[in-house]
Amino acid sequence: MTNVLGDQFAINCDRDLNVGPADETDSEGNSLPLVDILGIVAYALDDCLVSCSEYTIRSKQYGSTNRCGSVTFSPNISNHTYPKGYGTNCWLKNGTVKSLSTSSTFALGYISAVLS
Repeated sequence: MTNVLGDQFAINCDRDLNVGPADETDSEGNSLPLVDILGIVAYALDDCLVSCSEYTIRSKQYGSTNRCGSVTFSPNISNHTYPKGYGTNCWLKNGTVKSLSTSSTFALGYISAVLS
C-alpha cells in the first residue's frame, strides 16, 4: 500500500508487531530493539501510515536520525481510546522487522504495516 506521501508499506492483517529485534543495527553492528515510539489516534489506516512518514520527515528536518519504519493499527477505536483503553489505536515503531513470524503475534482485527 502506498500512502499519500508516496511511501510504500507491506500490509499484514491480524498481526501485532511486538517489541523485539528490529532489522536495523547500530554503528557497532549490534541489533537494535523494535519499540513503540509514539501512539496516536488514527481514524483510518492511511492516517496511521501518513503519521509514520511525517514522523520521519519532521525528524530529518530537525536534524534527528529518528525514524518510523512500521506501525500497528487497530480500526476499533472504541476499544483503544480513553476511558476503556490505551488512549491510542495507532502505534508507530522505530524500525522494520527481520521476520514477521518471529516479531509479531496473531491479533484479530489488527493491521501491521512495514515500510518497504
